Amino acid sequence: MFGALRLAPPTPVALNFLPVSPVTVTTPVDGAVHEGVAFSGKILGVSVVRAGEAMEPALRSCCRSCRIGKILIQRDEATAAPTLFFAKLPEDVASRHVLLLDPMLATGGSARMAIQALLDAGVPQSKIVFVSVLAARQGLAAVCAAYPDVSVVTAAVDAGLNAKKFIVPGVGDFGTWSLSHFLRCAWAATGAEGGAWLAMARAFLVWLACLLARLLQKDPNGTLFFVYRTWSVVLCFLSFLIGDRYFGTD
Repeated sequence: MFGALRLAPPTPVALNFLPVSPVTVTTPVDGAVHEGVAFSGKILGVSVVRAGEAMEPALRSCCRSCRIGKILIQRDEATAAPTLFFAKLPEDVASRHVLLLDPMLATGGSARMAIQALLDAGVPQSKIVFVSVLAARQGLAAVCAAYPDVSVVTAAVDAGLNAKKFIVPGVGDFGTWSLSHFLRCAWAATGAEGGAWLAMARAFLVWLACLLARLLQKDPNGTLFFVYRTWSVVLCFLSFLIGDRYFGTD
């Protein structure tokens, strides 16, 4: 199966849907002049946690300093009804062009809820581009009917949905298999930035293991917890120093 990092071509393609303005560039070769275009405005990538985070490196490869927002939506496996848990967006989100990243567009329920969260934050429909890897016809129809001014970019349209509302043939639960692959390949794909991600992941896992050990009273004096916590803080601090660009400043 292809890795999540190889399944993100729609992300850079979606940049073609953003507005540009003409620009003239003078090259260092005999003062030659080139007529090109430059993006007009600021970009915000918003990933739907957790599967959408696998598409962030593809956006980063094109827009190194792009800001990233997060929306957490969980779908009830029994009813397929989505629930919005939180949305973390920058204060100037209403003035930005938003690339909404969610690799699977099945029923369209989560996509519509994420789009509505952006609309509630002041982002107009015309500034939202929904980016997915796979889409079902039912989901495309639902999103386009509810938000006709939102652009939708996808790599493929699959046949439909099964009884459990999963895309058929699809790839199963994208978030489950893509996250582990992303952590393994981050260093090779993004260099030092991937190292920052891995450092934070390791620090979190170490901290979580020690917390569980403390709760299970395996370490009654708290000595190991203190040591592991200190190393976790150090690793997180180093990861931010190494990968400051990864989190975006623009």
